[in-house]
Amino acid sequence: MFDLVPFDFDGMMRSMDKLFRDYSMQDMRMDVEDLGDKYEMTVELPGMKKEDISLRVKDNILTIKASHTSASQNSPDEESRETALTDRNFIHQERSYRSMERSFNVEGVLVDQIRAKYEDGLLIVDMPKENPAAQDNTYEVNID
Repeated sequence: MFDLVPFDFDGMMRSMDKLFRDYSMQDMRMDVEDLGDKYEMTVELPGMKKEDISLRVKDNILTIKASHTSASQNSPDEESRETALTDRNFIHQERSYRSMERSFNVEGVLVDQIRAKYEDGLLIVDMPKENPAAQDNTYEVNID
């Protein structure tokens, strides 16, 4: 009448741990600050190398991509890096290939003057405004 299925608590915990670990690897946390004449974006990319990160602007959309694997660092492209991980006979593996991407609308920014630097796991992107004085749309309204 009832099928008794043994509860695999350890298996469930491993699955949940993997889910949260995979989710956090895809998460690209960032802050954007308005500094008056420019915007400064700070993006957390821990464990990445400068060579793992690319920024591209097309049609006023800034796209940040980062991909990295902890195994087979000298593989020439993403596909062979991922294959290098999956073709091995691991009993347990916590190192993995990871890739993340985010895009942002950068209208009102001088795209040819965007500069970025990467240090200690933080990507800092400076984006000068096209017309900083025109960006301040704050006005006092008189009350009659």
